[in-house]
Amino acid sequence: MILIRCFFCIFIIWIGVFFSGVFIKTAFVSNDVIKISGILSIWSAIASLLLGIMLLYYHVKAFWGNTLKGNTLNRLLIFLGLVVAPIISIVIYVKTLTLVADYIECKELNNISIRFSSQTYTISNELCLQLIDDGNK
Repeated sequence: MILIRCFFCIFIIWIGVFFSGVFIKTAFVSNDVIKISGILSIWSAIASLLLGIMLLYYHVKAFWGNTLKGNTLNRLLIFLGLVVAPIISIVIYVKTLTLVADYIECKELNNISIRFSSQTYTISNELCLQLIDDGNK
């Protein structure tokens, strides 16, 4: 049963790495078009990565017979999810916002909904119009 939990944790870590990588790449690599996701999306990706790593560590230790106390695990998970992950998310979000300071917001390509929100920025107005035309085809 512990091995199934370990594989599940690895899957959660893989999802976290995939989405966190996208957000980190957006924050630190400038392109002609930048799409900024909402801070809650960034937070969930970072939290899944950190919590997946912590749970995998816990299950691997349990496999070898050494376990953390349940209270210690709960405190670590709460600390990672409610303190560390939001701080990292805010840093990524602010870095992305400073990156797009010289860009033009393409309001027609913004996606605002309850589940997922994003804002799209381009280097020039012509590129924005081209993306809108490509999207309408």
